[in-house]
Amino acid sequence: RRVHGGTYKSIACLKLILQDLSSNAWGCNCGLPRGRAHRYFMQGSSFLSFSTGTFNSMVEFQDYHGLYHPWHKFSTKTYICINDQYQQEITSIEDSMEQNINKFGDYLRRQMQRFPPSNVRLKHLLEISTRFGQFYVLNAIESLPPTRRTVEIKLVEAALLKGRKTRSGYDRSDFKLTHMPNEKPQESYYTVCELPKSKKRILGKGDGQLRIRSTKMSISSGFMSNLLPNVFSASSGTNSHYSWSESQDRVMALYSPLEKALICSDFHPVEGDNLITNMPNTWKINIKPSASYEISVILNSSQKVLYMFERPLKWLHATILNFGNNKVNPERPFSHDVRITVDTADDVKVYQDLYKYVFPVKPDGHIFDVSPEGQLKYTSVLPEYIQKKVISVRKIDTVNAFIHKDGFVSASITTGIMYEGGVSLNIHRSFCELSLKWDTSLLHSAIENQSTFEECRVLATRMIPFIYRLSAFINRELNTAGLV
Repeated sequence: RRVHGGTYKSIACLKLILQDLSSNAWGCNCGLPRGRAHRYFMQGSSFLSFSTGTFNSMVEFQDYHGLYHPWHKFSTKTYICINDQYQQEITSIEDSMEQNINKFGDYLRRQMQRFPPSNVRLKHLLEISTRFGQFYVLNAIESLPPTRRTVEIKLVEAALLKGRKTRSGYDRSDFKLTHMPNEKPQESYYTVCELPKSKKRILGKGDGQLRIRSTKMSISSGFMSNLLPNVFSASSGTNSHYSWSESQDRVMALYSPLEKALICSDFHPVEGDNLITNMPNTWKINIKPSASYEISVILNSSQKVLYMFERPLKWLHATILNFGNNKVNPERPFSHDVRITVDTADDVKVYQDLYKYVFPVKPDGHIFDVSPEGQLKYTSVLPEYIQKKVISVRKIDTVNAFIHKDGFVSASITTGIMYEGGVSLNIHRSFCELSLKWDTSLLHSAIENQSTFEECRVLATRMIPFIYRLSAFINRELNTAGLV
């Protein structure tokens, strides 16, 4: 039977539809954020705050139209802002800065008391970093009672922590490889036991109707290192404001204003890669081999494996919201959020089971084939069962490093392409991200002394005001460049 071809336009349209169906299916399979990812957060590590406002401020949720992770596609996404009826609770920048210094210092002191002081190797793995982007929450409106649209910021913070299975200590059992995925596991026998009856009554008294009980608010969140609002309405890169190529141009145009903001903050460019975490012309593959483990594989420009490491364990995970915007506005005047982390990342050695699971044989050859259009396709070097566990792939093109004149903080502006979308990796976008890396000598002193941990307060006093000033320069330069 003869099949008639279509026009180039209709074929291109059909291709986009099929790609969208594929990514939708992947989004459904991924669902909500990976709950076991919280195993990479230490107990008590997370807190949420505003750049301006009190910790008792009433907040509300507005629709979020920025970039988001594709596995959040089918969740309601909103951002948090102080409700306009409670504007009297907005304090001065100086007062809010002091509140955040105190809160950050207290959390840092408490978390460093959990750190094993005798573990010298782990101490030298400590990193303090800062990212600038946009924070959003998932399904917050659905979690509120029907008659309520505002909530205290401290309740939102508690809701984000609800249900997390965080770690109470650093040590945990290693990944054990019992059998390869293409091998049949040994038979195991399970004893079926009867579950105890619930003591809570579900049915009403004699009416046989299901009783609806109110539950406490529980929400999830995401953070994107994206400093352009409304660039994409979906991670597929289309929206009502800009075409795909225009959006990419806007993303890449970020470099100049970010560089100017760093120069205004007393940074200067440096050569060499000793100050940066990412290296130019490299690839980073993020993989989730099991429910409790996540790893990253770093490849060089020839796609040869350089090293592998576990997802960083967050000892502190702080988010400070709304730098530059403190009022409710449906159009959301530009603001950005800041993520500060203190973490350690363990290398995965070639002799460990986790490495052998990803690469049962020594990898030889390219992991991907790259089409002229930039689309990726896996080769047989990466096992098929691992391809299904890939979360994302980052191709890092350029990394420009800067150092502050006082030497206590370095910065990097990284550009490249992010690939997501499951096995097909059919969702890709350009990125231009700014990050800071702080000197850790004060933390080392605090861990070694194990007394008052006063060094944590000194570090907070140094970091928080600096972030406020740099954020102001970022907003100014992006507005001057006409990007927001």
